[in-house]
Amino acid sequence: MRQHLASPFTFLSDPEGKVLDQLGIRHVDGHGAGNDLAYPAQVLVDEQGIVRWTYESSNYRTRARPDEVFAAIDGLER
Repeated sequence: MRQHLASPFTFLSDPEGKVLDQLGIRHVDGHGAGNDLAYPAQVLVDEQGIVRWTYESSNYRTRARPDEVFAAIDGLER
């Protein structure tokens, strides 16, 4: 994904949902038939691995606006 998008960001995968549980964003049986889903969430993690900002929603169609994300990034101490 990173190469395809030519992105400087690191993409992470969590096939067992361990991070979902740590962040409290697992929607148990959210798709029925025993399939869990992640609640829509955006997480900004700094270089030390510390979560600095999160956006969570109970509606899969709702995401943080770009200006909110960029403001969170701009707010990080450098």
